[in-house]
Amino acid sequence: MKKITPKSISGFITKRDDEGYKNLYGKVLIIAGNEMYGGAGILAAQGSVYSGAGLTTLASHPVNRSALHARLPECMFLDWTNHDELVRLLPTFDTVLVGPGLGLDGEATV
Repeated sequence: MKKITPKSISGFITKRDDEGYKNLYGKVLIIAGNEMYGGAGILAAQGSVYSGAGLTTLASHPVNRSALHARLPECMFLDWTNHDELVRLLPTFDTVLVGPGLGLDGEATV
């Protein structure tokens, strides 16, 4: 077991360019949060933003949009019921997380 220190991780975390644009630092798509469990998607998005992802987008049930933007205004939002738009945009992301708070209903298993 090793102690994690700033020195031990500085070798693989590169310094960001002061003039860099957020798209240069990775695009994350999170597909999460149905009507009942929207907080799971919001927490996943918060983890992505706070860990340093360049651009984070949450695809969730539309009822979660205002709660997301109240808590995390820098996060983009996609209505996950618009499957055509989601499929079209999917290749533009570097990382995709699917699952937190989706539930087990028919919409989650599409």
